[in-house]
Amino acid sequence: MAVMVLAEGGDFTPIGYCWVDRFLARHTRVKIKKSVLLESVRKRGSIKEAYKEFYSLLSFHLESKAICHTNIINIDEHGM
Repeated sequence: MAVMVLAEGGDFTPIGYCWVDRFLARHTRVKIKKSVLLESVRKRGSIKEAYKEFYSLLSFHLESKAICHTNIINIDEHGM
């Protein structure tokens, strides 16, 4: 994903093997979090009210910040 973002800006320089470590060192506000089993998290969060709340918040932020739908991408837990 990082390579694709750089390429969009016209930078085709390889990012290197340990780029994540260097990125995290530069951006101390970004934290690493241990993952939990995805299925248990999905099961607990898969209720109708949770979906309604999520999409309500999403709509609010999209409208209040005038974010175009063409600027939204979908990335799953694997970054793809």
